Amino acid sequence: MAAANTDKLRKVARRWVGQIGSGGVADDSVTTIPLSSTTNLPTDTAVSVVIDRVDANGTETPSSEETVIGVVSGTNLINCVRGEEGTAQAHDAGAVVEVLLTANLWKDMVDWGVTEHNQDGTHDWDSMGSTESIYRQALINGNFDVWQRGTSFVSSSYAGGAVADRWRAFRNAYAADGTISRQDGTGVDGSRYCLRFARDSGTSGTGNRQLYYCALETHNAILFRGSKMTLSFWARKGANYSSTSDYLVSLISTGTGTDENVNSFTGEATAATQNNVLTTSWQKFTMTTSAVIADSINEITIAFTSTCTGTAGAADYFEITQVQLCAGEVALPFQPKSYGDELKACKRYFERIEPNAADSAITNGSLSSTTNAFCILPFEVEKRAIPTTTFSAVDAFEVRAAAGTFTTSAMSDNAPSTKAITIVATVAGATAGQGCYIRDAGGAGYIDIDAEL
Repeated sequence: MAAANTDKLRKVARRWVGQIGSGGVADDSVTTIPLSSTTNLPTDTAVSVVIDRVDANGTETPSSEETVIGVVSGTNLINCVRGEEGTAQAHDAGAVVEVLLTANLWKDMVDWGVTEHNQDGTHDWDSMGSTESIYRQALINGNFDVWQRGTSFVSSSYAGGAVADRWRAFRNAYAADGTISRQDGTGVDGSRYCLRFARDSGTSGTGNRQLYYCALETHNAILFRGSKMTLSFWARKGANYSSTSDYLVSLISTGTGTDENVNSFTGEATAATQNNVLTTSWQKFTMTTSAVIADSINEITIAFTSTCTGTAGAADYFEITQVQLCAGEVALPFQPKSYGDELKACKRYFERIEPNAADSAITNGSLSSTTNAFCILPFEVEKRAIPTTTFSAVDAFEVRAAAGTFTTSAMSDNAPSTKAITIVATVAGATAGQGCYIRDAGGAGYIDIDAEL
């Protein structure tokens, strides 16, 4: 993980003393501080340094003292947090710089430890939460494990084409000039897959590409009222990523309606947004809302946007994995769920019923007439709401009975509920009253049960 000025755990360097480099520090707002040397300073975490605690003669100068947190880059400290202790101010070239165990350095280490631990060192499960706690992870399929609909999609010709379960994506003006696909995510410990959103090579269409989560259900969203929320994720770019300033913009959005599609939130408002600068290496990013979730909020979602420019090269994409939204101001360590648990959670919103082999039975029932078979299909997981049923093709199924095998000419659902549907299969020449079952015809048939927000 790359060093960042938000690191709670910061390494020190024993008896390290240096000086402010040429040019000095002009004022209290400078975030890049030159040093005469950075030899032996840690580079894999941020570092705390104390400037002007003493002068060159060793005399204490308390009015000039300032503690700064920064990241070593060459002979500079960059991305500096000024005035961590003492007062942010100008410093002359040659001013004494020391690495010391300051009060705030100790405080940050303690804060890090007690985030998920009791004072006796045992885990604090109330604050830490189990992997099942919604306060620890509000999102389903944040690790992009489940892809029931397929593993590669053309960017949608409408607002929000479904891709990985519980995720949707589209391009500017809903152009079909991008590809969303499942890719190897093992470069991040704890992930098998990641999602890639690419603009197709040679494409000149510009504007946004957007990936967004299908929203928390209202009865889940209201649990976060009165708390801040922190979004964390890992991301990287392709070599030809064309987004302005290499940004991937992250967003937490809220609404006041009830179980609405994210494209039509009532009272939509931005709770937090951040420009994240991608590189070709995996990086972890975090973002916290500036205020607690208000008591009027019933809907919460997240989104990621990049603004494409110019003509796309062969690797104009971003990849993302381990997306987590948790309660509080700390990005808790990501805890992957088992595939079975994640798949079950996804099936509350969408379930593709697809036989494992050609001519496999889907469900059974009886022939009410020579032309209609009625078969009850129970769902593996109760759905969020009464779903919409889609059949891959009307002739992709067969009805098998004692009198023979009959190809379907129509398929429909009847009396759907959150727990089951009755499938009505239309055939010709069957025998009324016989028991039957519906099966896939040669491997092409599937049934989509959709209760997504």
